[in-house]
Parts: sequence; C-alpha cells; structure tokens
Amino acid sequence: MQWAYKIIDSADIPGHGPMGDKRERADLEAYLNALGAEGSEVIAFDVHEMMASPNFVGLARRQKA
Repeated sequence: MQWAYKIIDSADIPGHGPMGDKRERADLEAYLNALGAEGSEVIAFDVHEMMASPNFVGLARRQKA
C-alpha cells in the first residue's frame, strides 16, 4: 500500500489569512471534513489557540490510486 502525505494548516483555509484572522470552529471542521471527503485521513494534529481563534497544523494521508 502506498500513501500520499499532505501537511495541513489552518492558514490554508480559503478566505482566511495566516495571522490574526478570526477562524470559527465550524470553518475548521468544514476544512477537515473536506479533506475526509477526498479520502484523506488526519494522522497528526496540533491545535494552538491564538487570539481566541483556534489554529492548527497537522499531517494527513490518503491512499495513492
């Protein structure tokens, strides 16, 4: 079995900048659910609360076709 890996970051959510923007938990969940819908599985995840806004970095993988 072969895997494709992707580094994920809350700064990659469309419409949100890397610093200072307010991110809602629903936006983060929608981003993660979109990754799941494309067949990716989050295998590492680290959450940071900055300025009362949840931010994260992580690693996702999906099986290569």
